[in-house]
Amino acid sequence: MEYLMIEPSTDFGTIEKEKLYIFFSGSQRQFFQIKQNSFTKFLVDNISHGIYLADLEKEAQKQHIDFGRLAAYVGFLLQKKLIVVKEVDPEYDQSKFSIPELWRSPRYGYQILYLKERYKKFLKNKSDAEIQSLLADFTITIVGMGSPGSMLAIWFAAMGVGKINLIDGDNVELSNLMRQFFYMESDIGRKKTDCIKNYIERFNSKVNVESIPEFVTEDNKINIFPKSDLIIQTADKPAGLIDLYINEASIKLNIPTIYMHNQSIGPFVVPNRTKSMKDFYDIYNNKTKGMFYKEINNMDPRSVTSYPTIVHGVVPITSRLFDFIVEYIVTKELPILENSIWYENENKFESF
Repeated sequence: MEYLMIEPSTDFGTIEKEKLYIFFSGSQRQFFQIKQNSFTKFLVDNISHGIYLADLEKEAQKQHIDFGRLAAYVGFLLQKKLIVVKEVDPEYDQSKFSIPELWRSPRYGYQILYLKERYKKFLKNKSDAEIQSLLADFTITIVGMGSPGSMLAIWFAAMGVGKINLIDGDNVELSNLMRQFFYMESDIGRKKTDCIKNYIERFNSKVNVESIPEFVTEDNKINIFPKSDLIIQTADKPAGLIDLYINEASIKLNIPTIYMHNQSIGPFVVPNRTKSMKDFYDIYNNKTKGMFYKEINNMDPRSVTSYPTIVHGVVPITSRLFDFIVEYIVTKELPILENSIWYENENKFESF
């Protein structure tokens, strides 16, 4: 049934002395001033708590309000995006749930509303349950449980991604706690993948989490990967080689993969369709006159890198990566990162 309600991001004030309503649209970041008369007062009185269109017409007849003229005011408010019309089940109780999406899905309702707004073109014909199923039926494998990897794991668990595989052989260290804030002091010495698995299972018991407490190596680079819809590579060791191991696995197992490095995201590799990480590295190696491959294949064990950082250091770029991945889950496309890399510090994409 058609249901009229105030647009969810819109609030309003009533100025009785001046006979005015002041609406503020959060989504438009704009104020609207509307004069109070018998028609606008009737609409605000009824729509503010939500009402079925059929019931609105009955109430107008009961109060002897011209429904034709009232419809013009409804059209005006719809045009200004201050109210919305939704198809809602007759059992929906607005007194208990502020938006229909929360009634259907108390945990994910706000998220479903967000996805509907952001991806209207792709989701306009899907029900709320079908939208959430895009996430619930998706499997992600994350390599590396450092700052970005652990954050992504928790964020995707919050969204209700159905299966999350965690790969990393590292243990939690005291120095991690300053920036990898999902680990506890009591986790020090434990495998990172086990800690994040435990966190997610307490946080969202509906998410299936697999802990794989191993490093990706030359020997296990194929067999270590479970069946997945997407691999997210955030690990930094062994430098360079880890990407080549995962690149080979991605192609052999036919799993799309997205890469993240210090201040860069990409490429997004779709086997048999896009260029690979190896293709990018071949180009990069030529630019460095062969020094890149020589170094990563002969890395001195005494070589240790340490980047200055702070608790929120990788949050902006991790948020950007998260948005890219959500777009892929919903639309099954991510053309902006195919054969391309985003450089955070330079604020630009670069194709290869």
